[in-house]
Amino acid sequence: MVSVAITTYNGAKYLREQLDSIYAQTLPPEEVIVCDDGSTDTTISILEEYHRTKGLIYSINPHNVGYSANFFQAISLCKGDYVALSDQDDVWFPTKLEESISALSQIQGAGVISSQAQDTDASLNPLPIKESWGIAKEDQSVYASLISSRYSQGCTLMLNRAFINLFLPIVSANIRVFAQYPYDAIIGMIAVSIATKHNIPKPLMYYRRHDANVSGVLKSPQLSQKELIKLRPRYHHFMPDWRFDAAKDIETNFAALLKPDILPYYQILDAMHAAPTLIIGLRAMYRLPLSFRKKVEVTIYSIANNILCSFYAHR
Repeated sequence: MVSVAITTYNGAKYLREQLDSIYAQTLPPEEVIVCDDGSTDTTISILEEYHRTKGLIYSINPHNVGYSANFFQAISLCKGDYVALSDQDDVWFPTKLEESISALSQIQGAGVISSQAQDTDASLNPLPIKESWGIAKEDQSVYASLISSRYSQGCTLMLNRAFINLFLPIVSANIRVFAQYPYDAIIGMIAVSIATKHNIPKPLMYYRRHDANVSGVLKSPQLSQKELIKLRPRYHHFMPDWRFDAAKDIETNFAALLKPDILPYYQILDAMHAAPTLIIGLRAMYRLPLSFRKKVEVTIYSIANNILCSFYAHR
């Protein structure tokens, strides 16, 4: 059984196009579950229409719970052996579900797969593929999966039932902790820590970029370089502080499920996050399984930020 979990919030403008692409899949889902987070536009009437004509199942939250908590809630309502996650404003390629299931069915036990997505403007005109993403690589290292969401874009994810049964009860029991982070980052980090995570090395959907992207609510306020530096007076890491915090929360709450080979990575992250000085931080970083090029890049970045931090500290 295949389920699709969608969250909506004032998504009427593009919702029909996304729902039509889901119901037109070469392997159609048995159920589409939508959790609405208190829309005030015509989103609910569209959901009701698709409920009548397509059997879509939806619920409306009595109060706004936020983007991430709403996704975890939608996943919890799905009954499928495979659960695909969907935004409200994208468009899927016709074979997205079929190819995702084909890839995920190759994983023994708890598993998660992602794919690439073709960025478009609001009118679905393709934008240039970002060099930093590319489409040739199938997977990234375990450590890279902890420090980066590069191959865990939420709207491309599909989870199998074994993984959902492992991760969701713990996340739901600690929802205030985990809902403060982007849901896809949490799922990706947990997947490499307790299960198997693979990436399909090609786009399977259009990712629509526009001014009202729901994920924008999770972005930090835009700060100047000076403000960012003053907020981080210690060794300057190459991953954001919230991701260190997320890793710590995963390490704490999933301790009994962590794979043995993942534990050293969490120990390294703990050591780096606690580094009080540049030298100690760099020493910890050079023990990481990174390429020499990345180590040089991080060293230059860290030294530059340390100099700027000292400069601004006296202003």
